[in-house]
Amino acid sequence: MFRLLNNKKMNFLLIVCTLTIPLLFSPLELCLLNQAHALSTKAPQILISGPDDQAIEAGLKIHQAGGNLVDVTVATALALSVTSPYYASLGGGGFALLHLKNFKLGSKVKVLDFRETAPLKTSPEYFTQNSYSSQKGGAAVGTPGIPSGLWELHQKYGKLPWKKLFAPAIQIAQSGVQVSSEFSSIVKRTQPKLNSTGLDM
Repeated sequence: MFRLLNNKKMNFLLIVCTLTIPLLFSPLELCLLNQAHALSTKAPQILISGPDDQAIEAGLKIHQAGGNLVDVTVATALALSVTSPYYASLGGGGFALLHLKNFKLGSKVKVLDFRETAPLKTSPEYFTQNSYSSQKGGAAVGTPGIPSGLWELHQKYGKLPWKKLFAPAIQIAQSGVQVSSEFSSIVKRTQPKLNSTGLDM
């Protein structure tokens, strides 16, 4: 989860929580894994908190380029997809809660739900009858919500061009990231769940 606050141009509070459920993790494992320490950086009108300093720096760059909070949120989420894909990745989903403040109309709260959804041909009964089907195999893969969620958030409230928000994440991906001990530990723990095809890639 990361929270961003800006009180200069757009007077609102934005909280975004992204949850990634790839093939490799069960919900219980995700609860145990989502305990990273938040790292922060300083700027006059903004606070960005998240599990990776490179992603935070990506958000700060967009802020310094004139982006608003939604632009910063999108850029940070995209960067996290590169640096910490087990927390926020393009294959996951999430929620956005915006508290918009208008001095004439009062406060408004907007909520955007972009959680991933189950495969179209499944049903609640399918998962209750097959105890591991929600954790292993093709049926456990949700239709990602992050791409469309970030897109909708940006289309409604963003300021900078959509393409510009990808630049920091692309730069991080091209330069490479240092794999943290946490990242390494997660990969080692989930490796046995990969079939031979996945390991040979």
